Amino acid sequence: MFRDAGFVTDNAQRVIAARRRSLTVWRGAAPRHSKGMSWTLDIDQARWFAHRELTVFGYDDAAVFKAKVPRPHVLAMFFEKRAESEVVVNPRTLRGSAEPKMVETAT
Repeated sequence: MFRDAGFVTDNAQRVIAARRRSLTVWRGAAPRHSKGMSWTLDIDQARWFAHRELTVFGYDDAAVFKAKVPRPHVLAMFFEKRAESEVVVNPRTLRGSAEPKMVETAT
């Protein structure tokens, strides 16, 4: 779908302001879900998701992950609807230097 649509956003101004070779993104998840598509630019939002994984879904190993994703692998960025600063990445590219690293456990 993203291949046909190309890059998608709901706020071109914020995307232009965030132009870099790569983006540092965060994800709150259990380690087995650390290579998902949905990430955020906001570490506090990732902490919220990690806490939800722990308390709602019972993943005792929930944590916050960090990845540095090259811009060509960013499929979409959404800022407006839920104020999550969501970054959609191609999960197949989360390896090598873009491999997610655990930075803290959920509390």
